[in-house]
Amino acid sequence: ICPVGEIFKLKPYMEETSYPMQQSETYDCTCGSNVSQCVFWKSVMQEFTTQELYPHPAPLSYKVKALLKGLFDKSFQVNHPLQELYQEVRRVAQRQNDTHIDTIIDSSKSLPYLFHLEESNINTKVIHLVRDGRGVVNSHEKRGFNWFKSWFDWLKGTFLTSFYLYFHKHQQDYILLSYDHFAKHPTTVLDRLDEELDLQLPPLEESLERTKQSSNHTF
Repeated sequence: ICPVGEIFKLKPYMEETSYPMQQSETYDCTCGSNVSQCVFWKSVMQEFTTQELYPHPAPLSYKVKALLKGLFDKSFQVNHPLQELYQEVRRVAQRQNDTHIDTIIDSSKSLPYLFHLEESNINTKVIHLVRDGRGVVNSHEKRGFNWFKSWFDWLKGTFLTSFYLYFHKHQQDYILLSYDHFAKHPTTVLDRLDEELDLQLPPLEESLERTKQSSNHTF
């Protein structure tokens, strides 16, 4: 299993531009280097240009178009080489860690991006992890974001994603989880994921230990 963070943000992290981050935040990978200078991500990007990547933050018109096509037009074309990107992530991870990788954990939080993943013929299993909106808004306020917009974004993202997954995904391909329940009962939730999605996740202690290693490349 290879965790990679939020790949839908790879373009602005590689360019170190066009992303409205706070001054206290950086474009760092968990290995300690900037993503654009990280050995892992530089190796992945040898086969691609940043212009081929998903355009985050995507313009509103792009999001609306992807939403409408994802919901109503199941034949819309994908303009980003996502399948090739994930294959390259897998190859680089296997080469650098000298181990077989059969699952990539992508933490991207974007419904339009999910449409692209599915249309790219990638075997996708979705874990919809929903956090209490009060915690989300409080976190955003501390980082200087507008209170009303934070609430609106949380409501929009939560309900649109839930609606799509309920009506368009097979039961065996997605699972809805409470962030708070996960935080309180991580072992129980991981066991449930193993059973319902057949992910073969490593034990919790092993996963926590891996986050401390420089071979971990997430952002």
